[in-house]
This record gives sequence, C-alpha cells and structure tokens, in this order.
Amino acid sequence: MKLIATSQHFCNSLQTLSKFVIVRGSEGLGYVTNADEARMAELSEKKYISDLHIDFNSKAQTGNQDEVIEALQLHPGMQSLVISSYGGTRFPNWMVSLTNLKDLSLQECQHCTILPPFGRLPSLATLHIDGLHNLKSLGLEFLGATDNVNDQITTDSKDRSLALSSAENIAFPKSKKLKFSNMESWEEWNMIRAADEHIKIMTRLCFLKLYNCSNLKALPHPLFKAAPIRKLRIQNCPLIQQKYKKETGDQY
Repeated sequence: MKLIATSQHFCNSLQTLSKFVIVRGSEGLGYVTNADEARMAELSEKKYISDLHIDFNSKAQTGNQDEVIEALQLHPGMQSLVISSYGGTRFPNWMVSLTNLKDLSLQECQHCTILPPFGRLPSLATLHIDGLHNLKSLGLEFLGATDNVNDQITTDSKDRSLALSSAENIAFPKSKKLKFSNMESWEEWNMIRAADEHIKIMTRLCFLKLYNCSNLKALPHPLFKAAPIRKLRIQNCPLIQQKYKKETGDQY
C-alpha cells in the first residue's frame, strides 16, 4: 500500500506537517480497495495537519471507494480540504464534523448526485464545486435544514417546519466565496422553503461564480435577498444568462 508513509520515521515526522498531500504522481487512492488499508493512515490522529488533498486516481477506480473515503475519517481541526477524482456515489459522513474547515473544494466527483449539508459547517468561508456531472438539483439538504420532528436532513418535498443546528439559524454562516463549475446536469437550485421558514442563508457571501452550468434554469431569489453579493460571475450558463438578460437587460 502506498497511501501515506513508507517508513515509521516518516509517519512520526508527519505529525509536525502543516500541509500534506496523500498521493503524488501517478498514484492515487483509486488503487486502494480495502477500507482497513485506508484506515491505517490514522488521519483522525493527525491533528496537526491543517491542509489536505485527497486524490483518487481517475484511471484506477474501484468499487469500494465509498468505504475507503469513509475510513479516512479526518480530525475536526482540518482547515482546508480538496477531494478530487472520487469515484464513489456519496460523500463521507465525517465531512459535516469538520467544524474548523474554512476552504473546501470538490473536483471531478462524477458519480455523486447529492451534496452533504455543508450549510452546517460553522467556519466554512470558501466552497468550490467542480465537475459533479451527475448532480441535478440543490435544495434544503445542501443548506443543512432539518425536520424539527425528528432532526433528520430534509428535502423540499417534506411539509414540516425546518431548522438549522446553529443557534442563529443561519446556513453557511461564514461563507464568503461560492463557485460552481462544469456542472452540465445541474438544473434546479431551490431555497424558497428555507426562506419561508425564516432560515438565514449565506449572510456573508460576497462572491458567486458559475461556469459551464449549461442546464441550470435560474438562481435562487432568497440568496440575493440575504447575501451581500458584490461580485457575480456567470459564464457558459446560457439559460441563466438569457433569463436575466430578458428580465433586467443586463449582460452577465
């Protein structure tokens, strides 16, 4: 296995690194087929690592990547995380426990059709979602809204009162930059019910960029009511560009 270290000495010295890339060159976690093998990295114990890139080799995909990534279990002190070329169908549960995470980037995770409740991450400042080619919609689950009756993540189809885990009832309370790119299947972005339930949304967001989201039909109006967006960049998103050009006369 070539996941983290080639010697015990290197593993020990790893405790003092502030930045660590799991794989380099042509290697990748796509070659790892056993969750126990991934668990040997003991990343939950590497509390001094603050910046991590988890790279699955897209040319060496296996059928166990959901289990492999779940077994990596990062410590909650992580501040910056990149996950690339992940071939699994769902993101790991431990992602919502990264309470100190400030920067998050998901790249070419092609088979994932739903995003975790990132709105619950209290420190997240920058989020970049790129190349999730099978994701078709974003709704309340992305914000982290829950059903008050049983405290489960809910979707737009449920008809119960909603809440967030934070005392202020704010989704993405510290997020300032949000970027979506190369999301050709993405069609819907819905926040209406959250706004009706008085959930505050991205109240610090100042930068929003959309690139190559060719099937996205509209932007969520509640976002623009709540967020102090100063920079809006929309490129290669023809449906949105046509819609708002007709309504406002502006060219994005």
